[in-house]
Amino acid sequence: MVTRDGPIQLLDIPQYYEGIWIHKRQDTYYASYPCRPEGSDANKMLYSTAPTPFGPWTLRREILDNHSHNIHGSITSFKNRDYVFFHIQGPSRWERKVCVEEISYSKDGKISLTEKL
Repeated sequence: MVTRDGPIQLLDIPQYYEGIWIHKRQDTYYASYPCRPEGSDANKMLYSTAPTPFGPWTLRREILDNHSHNIHGSITSFKNRDYVFFHIQGPSRWERKVCVEEISYSKDGKISLTEKL
């Protein structure tokens, strides 16, 4: 991004912590992001949905919990399959490992990790 059109917008996204990724599927916008549950120093990846990129955002569910201090990611499609790419800590707390998992969308738009065969 080199320029922007209009003022900066603040988004009210439930349990948002940092490192957001927004993508659109059909008529729905998906925001996936780490959250840090109260009393924990590990992150979980959640997602919320909205009818526009500006909201209103509705918390949907957890995509994954890898018990890591770090779980930033993105979601994309490739050859008619959907994937979540993310990184986790390891082997030390300050190092990162890149991971990918296939996801699927149910008929009502819920994201789930695809069962491994």
